[in-house]
Amino acid sequence: MPTPAHGPDRVDPGEPTRVYGPMRSAVIAAVIAMITGVIVLEFLVLTTFAGKRLWSDPRMFHDLWFTAPIAIWLLLAALGVLVLVRVVTSWLRIDEDGFSLNGLVRRTTTLRWSDVDCIVAVRDITRRPTGTTDIRDRQALVEGLYVLDASGRSRVSLSGRLFGAAAQHALLERARLAGVGVEVYDQLTPRDLRRRVRRGLALTELHPGLVIAVVVLGYIAHNVLAFLAWGL
Repeated sequence: MPTPAHGPDRVDPGEPTRVYGPMRSAVIAAVIAMITGVIVLEFLVLTTFAGKRLWSDPRMFHDLWFTAPIAIWLLLAALGVLVLVRVVTSWLRIDEDGFSLNGLVRRTTTLRWSDVDCIVAVRDITRRPTGTTDIRDRQALVEGLYVLDASGRSRVSLSGRLFGAAAQHALLERARLAGVGVEVYDQLTPRDLRRRVRRGLALTELHPGLVIAVVVLGYIAHNVLAFLAWGL
């Protein structure tokens, strides 16, 4: 059953706008992820390309098969930079009229409280219910926070790992003051959450094991392709 919303930061109705940027831990995690994905897991491809000085090979950028390994790496590098920029430049603005989620490489989402039907906050999204969660720590992150419109569709999913627990609880408190319904669940499984929130979960949340397997197989395939194309 949902429980009433509460948080560590009590918001005065006349308080000015609050703005939250990404947490340092989120920025560090994004940098590590980019370095790992673009350099560490591609070490064999990069060392072969540099060691053999393949940029001077006449087949490079003329032969599709021969160029494919480095072209894929360039795409991965560009994707890594875009993800890092998306994280670093994100900011959340909350005031008495509504809120907006902004940043480069992302679509700006602005909602007035009058356009929000309900906010669903889930403290723990788990594969198997493990009983009642200790929710006495009001500073704890809410694992999933979903802003729903009148159709029940999730318009915004706000991760506490990006902006922190204070931003989440400030959003919930401001919504409560604006008369928006707030539901806080201790635990929900992905299946139960899908029943409550339309389009609430990303693929990485629904099938994390499958996503990891696809990523690992993709990196293995890329290194094998480099081996076949360049004759390591």
